Amino acid sequence: IAALAGLLPLVLARWHGEPIPDTASAARSLWRAERMRSKAPSVGLLRGLFLFAAAVAALLLWVDPRYRDFPTWLYLAPALVFGVIGWWRSRITIAERTCAAVIVIGVIARWLSEPANPQAIAWLSCGLALAVPVLALRSHEHQQG
Repeated sequence: IAALAGLLPLVLARWHGEPIPDTASAARSLWRAERMRSKAPSVGLLRGLFLFAAAVAALLLWVDPRYRDFPTWLYLAPALVFGVIGWWRSRITIAERTCAAVIVIGVIARWLSEPANPQAIAWLSCGLALAVPVLALRSHEHQQG
């Protein structure tokens, strides 16, 4: 995850604001080496990888928090970046929605067990910043359709 977070600024520096594809489309584009000039597929793939990794981390912290630290610092920069550009997405896959739902449920459940813990509050904020744009965009698509 730290290596992916290190790649994020490099990919974003070359991204020109094109629409970001969903994770599956991004992976297909990168596999076929289509549109190599555009970095939008790389941004889409990174977003999918961060959603999946954060969903796993949130789920593990929720069900067995004994020997795990809050990974807030690991996900903070991606959550801020994808929390902002997440509102610009046009399509979201079921897998991305599922990961976002797992993140929201996991971070809220973990926070509820110790609501006064500042690390739990930071993890809650980080997880919500990463997941809410995915879920909010889904409901926005249904209103337009």
